[in-house]
Amino acid sequence: LNINHEKGQQDVLKAFYFDFLGCAIDPRKYENYIAGKKTLWANIGMHQFHLPEGKPSAQVFSGLITLLYSDFSQLMDRYNAYLDGEDDDDERFAPLKETEF
Repeated sequence: LNINHEKGQQDVLKAFYFDFLGCAIDPRKYENYIAGKKTLWANIGMHQFHLPEGKPSAQVFSGLITLLYSDFSQLMDRYNAYLDGEDDDDERFAPLKETEF
């Protein structure tokens, strides 16, 4: 599964896909990740999300995507800490605070 996402805000994309969901940075786009611009590729299992920089003409996906984790507890710990405000000092999640999902 390859999905193009249209949200183009690099700080929000990094916080959500890489820090929160735990996706891996595709090594072919690592330079873009460090620079904070252009397209990023987030890999999780056999799937990949293409995260272009502010391209409103990106593919629109109308549906649900299910991700399976062998150890769900780490994701839930991050999620609960985020909801409880425990990560207020954690810069990784700062962009998510102002984002409506």
